[in-house]
Amino acid sequence: DLFITHYALLQPLMLAIAGLAMAGGLGLPSPDGGAAPEIASRTKGRPSLAVSQLLIGAVFVAWVATDLASTVFYHRALAQSGGLADHSDAGYHLAYHLRYNGMGAPLALDWGIDAPVRYLSQGAVTPIEIFGYASPAAPDDGFAGRLAPFLENPDNVYLLHSEGATVFAGRRESFLGAATQAGLRPVLERTFAQRDGTPLFELWKLYRE
Repeated sequence: DLFITHYALLQPLMLAIAGLAMAGGLGLPSPDGGAAPEIASRTKGRPSLAVSQLLIGAVFVAWVATDLASTVFYHRALAQSGGLADHSDAGYHLAYHLRYNGMGAPLALDWGIDAPVRYLSQGAVTPIEIFGYASPAAPDDGFAGRLAPFLENPDNVYLLHSEGATVFAGRRESFLGAATQAGLRPVLERTFAQRDGTPLFELWKLYRE
């Protein structure tokens, strides 16, 4: 699931660019053992590179200190808030609940549930996405057909975002309507909220009337 790691993929590139820039500024030898020609030509005759080395060293220390401070502040904020919205620890609680209650293939009726649950459950839970990507404003014509085969199995569980966190609209209403038409009673079994009490995820089951 690339979207979870795409920022991390940039980190080695940034470090490599910074390292090469610093090596060039410090006049370090090239990988073949000698100074790069352009560096050698620029620095020939200079008595010392001490000033430029000190400046580059100061920039490096400031960069590391700033990154370290930002990391500490981020961790403090996360420890207090647990994160917000889809980046809150409610996702951990949802994945844990599904994994250790034998709910290995829940039906995901909204975007942004499948990949985090798979990742946080280490692949033990593999949600089935049936909400359809055609339009975030309303379900496509095939939504009811994709949903229908799952309705008769009382063991199925259905995952939705809370109304305030919904991404792909209309799936909740279509799901509840289809269940009612099939003579089933939708029951909200559990809600998973961020630490300030804002509900984020809902777990539903259907029962025969």
